[in-house]
Amino acid sequence: MLADLDLAAMQQARAELPSPAQRKCVRLVASDITGGVSASLNRLIEHQPWQTLVSQGARTVFDAAARCLEECPIPDPPQIEGVGTGEFGVVISSLVLSQLFSYPLLDILDHVQRIAPNYLGEQERHARYQQAAQEIRVRIISAHLHLLRQLVDTGGIVVVLSDVRGFIFDVHGTAHDAEHRRTLPLVPRTLPDLVRANFAVIEEAHWEWLTDLPEKGKLGRGYEVAGYMLSSLG
Repeated sequence: MLADLDLAAMQQARAELPSPAQRKCVRLVASDITGGVSASLNRLIEHQPWQTLVSQGARTVFDAAARCLEECPIPDPPQIEGVGTGEFGVVISSLVLSQLFSYPLLDILDHVQRIAPNYLGEQERHARYQQAAQEIRVRIISAHLHLLRQLVDTGGIVVVLSDVRGFIFDVHGTAHDAEHRRTLPLVPRTLPDLVRANFAVIEEAHWEWLTDLPEKGKLGRGYEVAGYMLSSLG
């Protein structure tokens, strides 16, 4: 079974399986696997008196944005219609974790950009907003791990693959590559602790995923990825 918001991508993945028998075995479920976080956040955004807030300055705007994040309900665990508890022997979360919270956070910053483009960037200096953004990341990650734990059968295996940091670079193929990088954290540093609070770690690995090599006038881009093979506690 493949579960994702992107139905077309899942259809393509199924179509690429070499065997018709394999393709027939794959069930597709199009679902917001956060349980509707973006929709809930957008409702909170719509109810703010933004015109009044903008006139009161950047601090007031980002206080309101932080309040939306703080009040946003996070289903824990989210429910996926048609998917039963303890139904699977293997459950894989593959490179979706950072997307689950990135899109809601982008939604709220996109809204600020529309109503007050001069304020965009001010969030970096607003402690309450930064705290609220970090807390919603952790809440969404925790809920996703609880979902994985709920889906797996007794004695089953959970695999979590997640980008943890992004980086850009202008040197590749030498022993000094890391000196020519700028990195950006993508998930909270508490991810390993959250994983261990929910599962027993069978195996852990870290590697780099290079998506673009540097070219003349263009920086290379890549991600640091963490992978966990897990079993249920107790």
